[in-house]
Amino acid sequence: MTEVNYEDEARTNLLKGAEALYNAVKTTMGPKGRNVVIAPKGQPPTVTHDGVTVAKAVNLRDEHIRPGADLIKEAANKMNNDVGDGTTTVTVLTYHLMNEAKKLIDTGSNPMQLAREVEDALGGVIDYLKDLRVEANDVETLTKIATLSAADETLGRLIAETVFAVGKAGTITVEYSSKLETEAEVGKGTHVTSGYASPRMATDEKSGVAQYENAAVIVVNKDITTFMEIVPLLEQVAEAQYSQAVIFAKGFGEDALANFVLNSAHGKFKTLAVVAPWFEKRQEHILEDIAAATGATVLSDSTISLASAKITHVGKVERVIANTVKTTMIGLGGDLEGRLNLLRDMLKTAEGADEEHLNIRIAALAGQVATIRVGGRSETEIEERKYRVDDAVAAVRAALDSGILPGGATALYRAPVQGKTDGAEVLSKALKQPFEQLMSNSSIDPDTARKQLTDDPWQGVNVRDGQSVNLLDMGIIDPYMVTEQALSTSVSLGIIGMTAGALIVDDGK
Repeated sequence: MTEVNYEDEARTNLLKGAEALYNAVKTTMGPKGRNVVIAPKGQPPTVTHDGVTVAKAVNLRDEHIRPGADLIKEAANKMNNDVGDGTTTVTVLTYHLMNEAKKLIDTGSNPMQLAREVEDALGGVIDYLKDLRVEANDVETLTKIATLSAADETLGRLIAETVFAVGKAGTITVEYSSKLETEAEVGKGTHVTSGYASPRMATDEKSGVAQYENAAVIVVNKDITTFMEIVPLLEQVAEAQYSQAVIFAKGFGEDALANFVLNSAHGKFKTLAVVAPWFEKRQEHILEDIAAATGATVLSDSTISLASAKITHVGKVERVIANTVKTTMIGLGGDLEGRLNLLRDMLKTAEGADEEHLNIRIAALAGQVATIRVGGRSETEIEERKYRVDDAVAAVRAALDSGILPGGATALYRAPVQGKTDGAEVLSKALKQPFEQLMSNSSIDPDTARKQLTDDPWQGVNVRDGQSVNLLDMGIIDPYMVTEQALSTSVSLGIIGMTAGALIVDDGK
């Protein structure tokens, strides 16, 4: 049965859920954040101070307040996947936005007007952050970011050097290792900006990554709507001693995807389905690039059909790594250099959009690929370290891509909020809270810390000793992309909380 809460009751329950998540996650903030022990039913406990890991573990029993926590969890998880950090900041900001807004709504403020005022004030804060950011394009700066995120100087340097080596267009995967040490390996690989067609194709549920070894590659310039139309070719692939295949096509029907997943689950034949990126002619060009790089032949109704395809039309790859947004191939069975030379020749006479698209194709084919293998003394240690490495890799890549801001939560704390509206006041108060929480977690009196802040945006407080420092010199810096996305996400969630007119919950009865 469902139960409907209206207006104040709905907002109150959403706030309670947000508060429960906030209280669990806030303790992890900063280098002196507390560890959290997570004990899933029937599994060994995990020790972590990674915010997104803690958030994922929070599963409230009360169905009336659970949506408030789940809204933030979902957004924080997406943010972690995109930029690798900022989960705790999102949680802290969102709770305080909702809490401050509810105080005003309880005294008669109009929720919709309040939401518009918060949105209006947000633009000026983001403009301030854009003006404040500086580029991060050297190994030393990236090392500082990685060290802060991974909480380990040795890991930080390894991560920074690896990210710098592959560049903005490169691909990095993080894996478990059976060794004690954490190692990195950099090589060449090709990628397409499209991931697996079904999340059930992931071979690692925790990371959401699909990894295939020594796989056949089938490239089809059409939609594969039914499973039966590709069965004859898959049978030939299996007879050629392949147990895995990667299929690139314009699209896949439900019947085809369901059977790919079913066969993989039963261990019969593992199939990774990837929809080629772009549309029409550009999509065809990408399929041609994949085929040339892997030694496959593009199959289509106008050339060689699926029904008449032979094993000689199938390519191969030593390793494939895919997630929701990218598929990377290493150890290609085709003439990669020949294809690159052809595209570079075409680039000499290309103009406008064609030139831009050729550069994208060349960058994808000639990309760098790195693998970081995380080691440790126990499964618990390796898993916790891998979380930190994943976060640090994403944070460093975000910094390389978009620049950096002063860290220690000072950029948000100092951000000026324009206007004298209630919404501006709500946003202003919320922006102070990450700094307050960071100081509290570090056993530093927030009042004392506030008095140390000057007008210099790069001056802040070192939480390890409470002293005033130059944040850039100390490596206390945040990627601009992480801070901006955390702020925008929090405001979006906060507005949902303050403008909710009803909350519908299912009590499971």
